[in-house]
Amino acid sequence: MPKLSQKSGLLVVAVLAVALGVGGCGRLSSENVAKKAREVTVMVDGCAAGSGMIYRRQGNTYYVLTAHHVVRNAQDTCLIITPNGIRHRANREVTVPLADVDLAVLTFTSENDYKLARWGNSDRVAVGQTVYVAGAPVATQAVPRRTVIISDGKIIGKVSQPNEGYSFIYNNITQPGMSGGPVFNDRGRVIGVHGRGDKTGRNLAIPIATFLERPQSAIAQGGQIVESPPQIQEAANLRGDFTLPALQQQGMIKRLGQGGVRQVIPLNQELMVVIAGGGASLFNLATGEAVWEIDCPALGGAVSADGQLLALRSNKDIYLWDLSTGQLLRQLTGHTRDVRSVSFSPDGQTLASGSGDNTVRLWDVATGRELRQLTGHTDWVWSVSFSPDGQTLASGSGDNTVRLWDVATGRELRQLTGHTESVWSVRLSPDGQTLASGSWDKTVRLWDVATGRELRQLTGHTSTVWSVSFSPDGQTLASGSSDNTVRLWDVATGRELRQLTGHTDWVWSVSFSPDGQTLASGSGDNTVRLWDVATGRELRQLTGHTSWVESVSFSPDGQTLASGSHDNTVRLWDVATGRELRQLTGHTDWVLSVRFSPDGQTLASGSYDNTVRLWDVATGRPLRQLTGHTDWVLSVRFSPDGQTLASGSDDNTVRLWDVPTGRELRQLTGHTNSVNSVRFSPDGQTLASGSWDNTVRLWDVATGRELRQLTGDTNWVRSVSFSPDGQTLASGSYDNIVRLWDVATGRELRQLTGHTSSVNSVSFSSDGQTLASGSWDNTVRLWDVATGRELRQLTGHTSTVYSVSFSPDGQTLASGSDDGVVRLWRVGF
Repeated sequence: MPKLSQKSGLLVVAVLAVALGVGGCGRLSSENVAKKAREVTVMVDGCAAGSGMIYRRQGNTYYVLTAHHVVRNAQDTCLIITPNGIRHRANREVTVPLADVDLAVLTFTSENDYKLARWGNSDRVAVGQTVYVAGAPVATQAVPRRTVIISDGKIIGKVSQPNEGYSFIYNNITQPGMSGGPVFNDRGRVIGVHGRGDKTGRNLAIPIATFLERPQSAIAQGGQIVESPPQIQEAANLRGDFTLPALQQQGMIKRLGQGGVRQVIPLNQELMVVIAGGGASLFNLATGEAVWEIDCPALGGAVSADGQLLALRSNKDIYLWDLSTGQLLRQLTGHTRDVRSVSFSPDGQTLASGSGDNTVRLWDVATGRELRQLTGHTDWVWSVSFSPDGQTLASGSGDNTVRLWDVATGRELRQLTGHTESVWSVRLSPDGQTLASGSWDKTVRLWDVATGRELRQLTGHTSTVWSVSFSPDGQTLASGSSDNTVRLWDVATGRELRQLTGHTDWVWSVSFSPDGQTLASGSGDNTVRLWDVATGRELRQLTGHTSWVESVSFSPDGQTLASGSHDNTVRLWDVATGRELRQLTGHTDWVLSVRFSPDGQTLASGSYDNTVRLWDVATGRPLRQLTGHTDWVLSVRFSPDGQTLASGSDDNTVRLWDVPTGRELRQLTGHTNSVNSVRFSPDGQTLASGSWDNTVRLWDVATGRELRQLTGDTNWVRSVSFSPDGQTLASGSYDNIVRLWDVATGRELRQLTGHTSSVNSVSFSSDGQTLASGSWDNTVRLWDVATGRELRQLTGHTSTVYSVSFSPDGQTLASGSDDGVVRLWRVGF
């Protein structure tokens, strides 16, 4: 690691960078600021001697912000020397973002990964504040090689009428060649671009807000029109995977899949935040790849206008995340029922939340303190939205009203009445004069904010309208509905412009890109779709499992996990990396059960299409289809030797199949209702089946004879599982109870109670000492088999847990849920 030495206010730093971790929130030491500075500061050479910062990446193209005077009169192509010492030839095109402001943008192409500068709030810079200037002075006889230095000093004034954008005055010692370099605050964030200075210690910088708040317009340069790059927000700079600390404490290892899409939030033309049941992800729209992922169970959320904060709502709580570090800042608690909507004020200082407790609450983002409650609604509050000036808040409720509130006082300003059913979504137009509301009454309504008068109704949807969104110019409104369509409306006339069709389930969320040319929609089919607003053409889809995950199963070596879903597919996942290996397609209806053969080479799946299918795991190729069941196949299991497959069906039968040939060997009849679960004993001689007739039955595999019935469950038996020694059987039932049975006698040994809803799945660990259960109460629970004591609750899913399965070594548990997510937990004791 290069050593840092301090002399005459200068931190001398070698130009070669080393990879360093992300700093924490709050102030950093001068050494840590220097580390961050050298990761993003570049030298401009060849055409002139200056400095700059890398602030954006698009594909393999990097963008460098510098001072215009550094390159204004350049006759030769510029070279950009990056922190790792590589010299890159700059592209010939130079962008001037703002006329009469001394800024320019250069680009270069590289496949290397470089850090990006993170913006600070230059509007809050005050006299006396410590700042750091980074740059590389020109070579001298004493220092023949240009080297990046970081100079510390303080803000000593501000220019009231800036020339060429220069406003900040500071006393840092700078030298020729540092022009265009970044100016950092004590959090390591860029607050300005250095450009003018003298040896007396008076230096000038352009506040970074001047660059970020520029108009999104084309700038003429060299006789050519060059579009200015869009603003890159804090969220765009984050990289990696981050997990809610509470999940880590419970042993959460990895999440497979995103889950059901709840909300889409475009940040700019390139980047979009997708909030799903498993958490939030930032997607690069050009590649479809996730830039970062935050694993925090979520039903919705919001991003602050500056891109620095993410609020995720889950049940009664709200989680605030810092998008510059990926760290959880705080948890907001106080609502007594589920939080249904959250919204940041335009300045990002206040968060509003609407809840099933009929209240709207305002929170101080910096401290997490509840500021006030807004009461008056007589039913659940489904949606909240701030006006553009942040002074008014709108809320939509199950009491069929929209209410407008004064944010400063909490006073109700007026009620907007007219909807005949619950109001699910409210949004204010960009000018704050019009409010749109979507309702269960299938209409969208437009209101005059000043008077509360209804302007017009937009009719055409044939079911509930879940989401409404204005285009940036306020002329177009988008709506998403339970009729699986997105519709675009002319705000001035109320005329329907077009329908966007393609989703196969309810459309929960719609949102325009900042330029208004693209619309994003998120649906219950678990896809995000991007649409061309002008033509209505679908541009692309972002997908994972597109519906509930009903079943999960580990391969015998524990390296692969299979999941079956209501999207009619089976997916294979790499357990170590979480990467999807392949999809197995062919079923024509929901896949309800999946299971690996003992040698791991074959996978069996049972489906609502009444078939069992066998697949080659290595290739994903279908091997054969087993037909005979006359109703849904709810469960499949291989015998220990892999030669026989058992299947349980909604036709009340269990069938045994010869795996090599696919021939049906025999039917086991006796159940009087659906057979939900089948399991072979470890020696393969006995088969257990659990049924909606409230019984567990044990069968002789060789003859098909029923050995005994285990009775005691007071409701449908959803799942059965043998202990590894075959002496104990566990059953999970719709009566919320897990029961343990003595296989030899059929006697009930004990009941495991604690779940507050139906138990859907039970699974023993490989040593037989621990039992896992998954339930409609959204939890996974671990139990001590010997005592029946509950060991732990795993609470990461946001909906019903349908399947649990231990890895062969008993160290990892997989759980699959209605939220579309598979989670891996470290459970070894």
